[in-house]
Amino acid sequence: MPCLLQGSLLKASTGLLAVFVLATTSVLPSLCAEEIAVPAFTSNAVVHDPSVVRAGATYYVFGSHMASASSTDLMNWTQISTSAAAPNPLIRNGTPRIEFAETLAYAQTDTFWAPDAIRLGDGKYYYYYCACRGDSPLSALGVAVAEAANGPYANVGILLKSGKADSNPAAGTYNVNIHPNVVDPSVFFDQTGKLWMVYGSFSGGIFILALDSTPGSPTIGQPLPNQAYGKKLIGGNSSRIEGGYIIYSPETDYYYLLMTFGGLDAAGGYNVRVGRSSHPDGPFFDAAGNDLTNVKGNFAFDDATIAPYGVKLMGNWQFLHASGDAGTQSRGYLSPGGVSVYRDPVEKKYLMVFHTRFVGRGEQHEVRVHQLFINDQGWLVAAPHRYAHETIATTDVGQILGDFKLINHGKAISAAVNTSTIITLQADHAIVGAATGAWQLSGDHFVTLTLDGTDYHGVFVRQWDDDNQAWTIAFSALSDGGVSVWGSKLTRPAPLAFVAQPESQTAGVGQAVVFSVATTGAPAPTYQWRKDGVAIAGATSVSLALSSVQLTDAGTYTVVASNTAGAVTSAAAMLTVNPPAPVAPSAPAQAGAYASGPTEVTLSWQPPANDHGNAVTGYQVERATDAAFGTGRVAFDLGPATSYIDATATAGGTYYYRISALNAGGASAPSATLTVQTPATAGSGESPLVNISTRAYCGTGNNVTIGGFVIGGTEKKKVLVRAVGPTLGTMGLKAEEVLADPKIEVHDALHGNGVIATNDNWGDAPDPDEIMTVAGKVGATPLANDPEKVVDETSAALVLTLDPGVYTFVASGQGGTTGIVLLEVYDADIAGTASSLVNISTRALGKTGNDVTIGGFVIGGHGTKRVLVRAVGPTLRLQGIDVAEVMADPVIELHDALHGNGVVATNDNWKDNANAAEIVTTGARIGATPLANDPEKVVDTTSAALLLTMPPGIYTFVVTGKAASSGIVLLEVYDAE
Repeated sequence: MPCLLQGSLLKASTGLLAVFVLATTSVLPSLCAEEIAVPAFTSNAVVHDPSVVRAGATYYVFGSHMASASSTDLMNWTQISTSAAAPNPLIRNGTPRIEFAETLAYAQTDTFWAPDAIRLGDGKYYYYYCACRGDSPLSALGVAVAEAANGPYANVGILLKSGKADSNPAAGTYNVNIHPNVVDPSVFFDQTGKLWMVYGSFSGGIFILALDSTPGSPTIGQPLPNQAYGKKLIGGNSSRIEGGYIIYSPETDYYYLLMTFGGLDAAGGYNVRVGRSSHPDGPFFDAAGNDLTNVKGNFAFDDATIAPYGVKLMGNWQFLHASGDAGTQSRGYLSPGGVSVYRDPVEKKYLMVFHTRFVGRGEQHEVRVHQLFINDQGWLVAAPHRYAHETIATTDVGQILGDFKLINHGKAISAAVNTSTIITLQADHAIVGAATGAWQLSGDHFVTLTLDGTDYHGVFVRQWDDDNQAWTIAFSALSDGGVSVWGSKLTRPAPLAFVAQPESQTAGVGQAVVFSVATTGAPAPTYQWRKDGVAIAGATSVSLALSSVQLTDAGTYTVVASNTAGAVTSAAAMLTVNPPAPVAPSAPAQAGAYASGPTEVTLSWQPPANDHGNAVTGYQVERATDAAFGTGRVAFDLGPATSYIDATATAGGTYYYRISALNAGGASAPSATLTVQTPATAGSGESPLVNISTRAYCGTGNNVTIGGFVIGGTEKKKVLVRAVGPTLGTMGLKAEEVLADPKIEVHDALHGNGVIATNDNWGDAPDPDEIMTVAGKVGATPLANDPEKVVDETSAALVLTLDPGVYTFVASGQGGTTGIVLLEVYDADIAGTASSLVNISTRALGKTGNDVTIGGFVIGGHGTKRVLVRAVGPTLRLQGIDVAEVMADPVIELHDALHGNGVVATNDNWKDNANAAEIVTTGARIGATPLANDPEKVVDTTSAALLLTMPPGIYTFVVTGKAASSGIVLLEVYDAE
């Protein structure tokens, strides 16, 4: 069948005449993408009364009990929260019952009912919450605000109360039969930009209030004065009408009020109804012309009196399995309701989001989305099947003819399920079967059905029948009495055919290969991939992905697609795997190659998977005193190790190292060489601090990672500053744990803390070649994000020449991302200057597991160095960090990385050190911040510190929170001489 682009329904009104025009633009090929695609509903969410809001490409739903979920396609959902119990990420500090304690106390409950969220003109998101006792209308309704759709929301305050005699003095003494129960808020803009809130449930009915929409107003999002409870739209005498939601349609110029009638449980008969009005505050009318303002029960729970009113879009229903169906499923909904609607401004689709229970599944409920369409009389009709990104289009008459499952939703409020019967739409436009009459297609997709003497106006649309796993033709139509009928064409098994075959490919060892196919037929098939005619275990999806092919993967690949109509085998695709080129180990990374000269050289590398196609049996390390590897050349054959420590490189001078893989055929071509220089001592003393690094979890807000360093002396100092992310994936961390795209912002702390340099990706720095050259000279780990040494392009780096002073550099994730990051500062003056690094520090969020905070420093030269190492927690309160955010009791564990990584020293509380008094006096002499945990300077005794005299070498210190606690901590290393 041919498919057309989405049509738009336009209304032009002159007097009582309304003319509807379907505007289309172009014809697509006869084979639509949706006829090939198989929608996948793999993850559902449990959110009662879901209210939908879109932020960017993500849809969020918020519901009763502060449950919430998100989706990017409205088909598959990620659960965010399920209850009001802490921790709940939607609410500030994760504690709804504390944040909204006043509301819960008034309503005498510990949970919340149906909320709503909306973005207002100030760019912020407003979350309208409510709580109700349940057995009475004792309720409170309020608003909270957040910068992002998913929070965290901070309470603004209660807006309305109900249930007590003086709940709303402006409305007089509270009367349950005429005044609303202040729950189920829904906030919307009308076509003029005015803001409204519709709310109410049972009791006196559904009401509407005008709200303040002025950006910058202290009462934005709150009711305008002198409205009491506002204006009633429907209900009274505790009739079971609730969950009002109003949406304006620019296509019809009507406001639609969607509501839920009946009781919410599986036997309660919940059903979705709608009325419309030319004004946002009514009056609203149904299709029969009834003014809904007058609709109410004669007494509480009087469903029979209210049942005839409102357009019933959806109630209990089930499409029964029919003989010859493509599938065997027969699912249906019970008590659908709690609706909200999102109108896509680009595609002009109306998407109704609601919860429903299910036939045969008790009270279990989930979120569902069905598309709404507009019929030729300007009324909303609901699609029979779950939303699968279908788009209404031109309907081919030839595709319509045949047998349909028919559901008549009626007007009753009942636990009974409306099940399907079979009708046939014939070529002569007659309808025969369980109902008789006629059908007529008009325009591109409008249908008029006459069933047993009643006319129904609706649309044809191609939809995904999830029961039968096939695309089919469906209709949804509405009578003048407000009764909806649905039809879904029977999907007979149809033979499968491949419309896209797997393609032959050639790849090298270690490369990724994907074979894919596409099929037509019904129901959607299952797949089994085969190699050389043998089934591949677990390869049962539409695509076959080989993440790292080997020589043994070469062969012939086919896939068998099967459904109830039979099976079909694809064409054969050949996979050719080229033998691997010689693979040398990665260039060695040296963790001690500094201008001041380490006492030992540590080489580490990533082993290759193979060498000339042969298994690697060991490695060869070569050391020489000239670049040509002639003078002083020494070779060491090693076993299958991945590191090497050369303890002979203790004298000054320059050494050259290279490494090769060993296999049965000998040694492969060597990798790139590493140069270790040990020239004149730099900076203050014979053994300066030449490098500082910290590996820490980088969050957002107060939890970003902040490094700092102090340059002492009289001359400028060249430094290399880096924030390393993806490369950490080669150091034992998982790719998803590291910060994918770190950025650096360097500040001059002595001169207004202004930004003096920034970098996102090091290749975009002013001189990336110099960054690489300096990194090689100082022995910085090469930036590569996988064992094959593909360049890590997203880490950040800067080479700066700075005056003596105090500097900070903030590391954060691009786009607000988080993860583990390595902050580094290197002394890049290989020849030495009259200045040196005298203090280096990092403020980070210390956590547990792989997210602990690890500091590192290197002492160069040949003499010993006196250093003060600190892990500061409570004192950070003096820097404006909340006491709940800091690490209350940090612990230091200092390791010697050059000598087996053994523990050199530990400290929990600095005052427990034998030289605690010297720690105080030394800190004061070198300008370290005094340890005090409040403005009254009460001593901070739980921070950790060590004052030690250390030989040249490489040191790491791990900082953890006592009893596995987390929090912000400041790591510091001072030159204490």
